[in-house]
Amino acid sequence: MTAQARARGGRLRQLRADRGWTQERLGQEAGVSTAAVFQLERGQREGRAATWIALAAALGVDPLELLAVACGDAHAGGQSDPEPEVVHR
Repeated sequence: MTAQARARGGRLRQLRADRGWTQERLGQEAGVSTAAVFQLERGQREGRAATWIALAAALGVDPLELLAVACGDAHAGGQSDPEPEVVHR
């Protein structure tokens, strides 16, 4: 799968582990199968938006916190972007 899917899956795994939850528990809380959680965490599937929203809700995080990691958004880690450089010509 893509690097984005792997990054998103890694963030999902981290959030789940931070809560001490198993993949099965997260699946139950989000209403998705354990197999889906397993595959998403490993980046083996992209997942639908509705699935990511349900997972984020179960974990108590904004869905963008999961999705932004895959897009390389520094806001997901609480960091701010540097000021853009202004170039005058």
